[in-house]
Amino acid sequence: MQKSGGISLYWYELIKNFPTQNVNIQFLENKKIDNLFRNQLNLQDTTIHHRSEPIIIDRFTPVRIHNDSIKPTIFHSSYYRRLRNKSENVKEVITLHDLTEIEYYNFTRYFHKKQIIKAIHQADGIICISNKTKSDLFQHFPEVNSKPIKVIHHGITSHYRILPKKELIRLTNKLELQYLLNKDNIVLYVGNRKAKYKNFLPMVKALKNTDYKLIIAGGEELSRKELILLNNNLP
Repeated sequence: MQKSGGISLYWYELIKNFPTQNVNIQFLENKKIDNLFRNQLNLQDTTIHHRSEPIIIDRFTPVRIHNDSIKPTIFHSSYYRRLRNKSENVKEVITLHDLTEIEYYNFTRYFHKKQIIKAIHQADGIICISNKTKSDLFQHFPEVNSKPIKVIHHGITSHYRILPKKELIRLTNKLELQYLLNKDNIVLYVGNRKAKYKNFLPMVKALKNTDYKLIIAGGEELSRKELILLNNNLP
């Protein structure tokens, strides 16, 4: 449902490794989706059940699946969708990344918040990606503590590794020379800049008239409005 982001990468890594696990897996996918990570996956057409509803409707609509009553099935939604026709041999699992929508609520996210709450209550099992997320879950929804809840931390891809000392020194010197930086005056901003709870705008204004240098990693291309903001505050 998003073009890119942390949750998309999480599912990309999971799906990429499923063929090696010898499991029977089927995917529900909206035909209108345009996700950078999905485009890198080579899935067999026979495993995909296409949905054609507008994405804004599809993301909030409970899913109806047709299941062989003999075989137990696990339904794991990538983003808090629920089953409409739940049966005894189908178990629903959700992955809870954080409770941002609950803790930083605003009216424009009303339907998203309601969707998460319903998914939490309907789930047969919940995966939390950290102990902090699990703690937040119990704080806001103490009634779910009887459900099977497991903390499974995010994995690390092969792109992340400990650099040899010589390579680390070389890259550090290159960055310092290229951006006139030193390790004591760098602020790194990672990810989506449009989500208000990530405070990109207040952060830029807070860095005004300081010696800090801002490095932005990820997210979409800087918009004209963002370029004006940066030029006015961090020339």
